[in-house]
Amino acid sequence: MLVLAAFLFCFSTTQGHAYPAPTFQKALVFSTHSAGVLTGTGFFARISGPSPEDVASFDVSGNGITKTMNSSMSIKNRGLFYWASDPGVVPNGDYVFTLTDTQGRSVSITKNFSYNGAVPQVDSTTMVPSNLAYVGTTTPTLSFSPVAGNYVYSIQIRDGGNTAIWYSPDPNTATSYTVPAGILLPNTVYRWYARVWDTTAQKNLQSTDPFYFYTGTKAAPEINGNNVLSFPYGPTDLLLFPRGRGLNVAPWDISYFRCVTPFPTTLDLARQRYQFNDPLYNSGAMVFPPGTQPMDGTYTFEIEDDLGRKASTTSSYTYAPIPDFIADTRLPADNAYFGTPPTFSWSRVQGDPGDGSYRYSIRITDYSTNMRWIDSPWSSDTTFTPSGTSGLPVGTSYKWRVNVIDPSGNNYRLSDYRTITFNEPEPTPVVTSVPTLSEWGMIILSILLAISAFVIIRRRSGSVF
Repeated sequence: MLVLAAFLFCFSTTQGHAYPAPTFQKALVFSTHSAGVLTGTGFFARISGPSPEDVASFDVSGNGITKTMNSSMSIKNRGLFYWASDPGVVPNGDYVFTLTDTQGRSVSITKNFSYNGAVPQVDSTTMVPSNLAYVGTTTPTLSFSPVAGNYVYSIQIRDGGNTAIWYSPDPNTATSYTVPAGILLPNTVYRWYARVWDTTAQKNLQSTDPFYFYTGTKAAPEINGNNVLSFPYGPTDLLLFPRGRGLNVAPWDISYFRCVTPFPTTLDLARQRYQFNDPLYNSGAMVFPPGTQPMDGTYTFEIEDDLGRKASTTSSYTYAPIPDFIADTRLPADNAYFGTPPTFSWSRVQGDPGDGSYRYSIRITDYSTNMRWIDSPWSSDTTFTPSGTSGLPVGTSYKWRVNVIDPSGNNYRLSDYRTITFNEPEPTPVVTSVPTLSEWGMIILSILLAISAFVIIRRRSGSVF
């Protein structure tokens, strides 16, 4: 038995996991008021470790209440968070967040909640910039006057469509915040809130209604980046997708932004914004069922602002669908885990000789696909390696896909999205190396010494070996 134990010890292995064990980065239970009106109780959490696909269950419970935590939107500098809410004020007391991953590992954190409905609201007339302002910069300073009493503050900036949180500093005593470079996009609408918290423990929040600002400068409108795309949509349909950028005018000052098609059909582009890239596209769309296709010809883009200033431009379109990928050989696999972005690779579409007839690009978005992180340069290559961490927060999940475009820029194909998670790397399973001759000698000597000690003990006790 002793020899076997020594043998097993020498050949033991260190077992790792496909992804790190779940940990909590932050968790909160807080009441939330907007412009003085109670809007409920929020349950907030950020985790690292498993992706949402590897979260088997995630609940928060306490005082007779149980809520399921669901993956929500992302914070630009922190990544994906989980959220649940209650329409009223939950009872005071402890609430336990419990997450179990698909490997059966669980982690919990307890947060205490005590309601205080007396947290005051910032006077919105002191907020700078004022509502519907043109700030002319991607690094604006947002400020407001303090409230009476001992409270802490924060701001929060979301995009105009309320799909992601772009800037959200931790609560502190400051009432003026300059947005760092590299966060906001040019010629883009954002909404911001001035927020008052009871303490840095963040149990009760009083928020203003949102104020909107535009990072561009108001001038005669321009149309930039306009073109017409078509690509497969769903299992059988085709989507026609005219898109353009209306510059120098915020949505609230647009009289119309439209695309006149050869059908003739006019598509409204003014209120339809297609994800977030630099700068933001406005778009319209038409769906064509099997057996039909978009019409070749000239598409006219027109915009007018509230002062009657106009701009127009045209784009030509020719339907020539891109064939499907030869095979789905994309790497990494879906729901893969890494410490830093890996090399992405994929197969060509059918009939592509690799001469630039078709060009490819990798897109990495936040987990909800509302915020673009990376659009790699268009290339005939079928691999792409991001540089460094590419500004991607570690400890969160993303989506990625392959885009394909033809030389005309009219025809487009895209793969489905896959999930990828970047965590601090965990040691991989490593089998102990085979001992050298000198190491074998030490092992044998240790075994002999153990046997000798065992024999001596047995003889002194009157037994024989």
